[in-house]
Amino acid sequence: MRRIDSKGSTRFTWAAGRVEVCPALVRLYAGFALAPCVGSHIARIKAVGSPTLAPTATGSQGRTVSKLWVDGVATLRLSFPVQPWLLLEAQGDLLFPLTRYDFGFDPGDRMFSVPALARAGLLGLVARFP
Repeated sequence: MRRIDSKGSTRFTWAAGRVEVCPALVRLYAGFALAPCVGSHIARIKAVGSPTLAPTATGSQGRTVSKLWVDGVATLRLSFPVQPWLLLEAQGDLLFPLTRYDFGFDPGDRMFSVPALARAGLLGLVARFP
């Protein structure tokens, strides 16, 4: 993600691993299946900032910050078998960050804050291997 405003630009990257448990699989009509899951991401969030004005003009400098990220995730996954070995899957996530950070060029100048709640979704194909 890249954020640009009048003070500068910041590029955010997120490298994560995910652990997930899906305790139930509910079979629905015509081969559809629904799976509620819970999990967590353990990650590193990195922000690289560059001020708009030249460092010599304002005394501002670019900065790189890397922090540990931990969250809880509630997932609802809906799947449909296209072939016995291939599934079409839609997934919705609610993420609850346990580590919340503020990023900015100067103390008290917030460029981005990690929200208390986030959502994500995906649509994709899943291949099954015997």
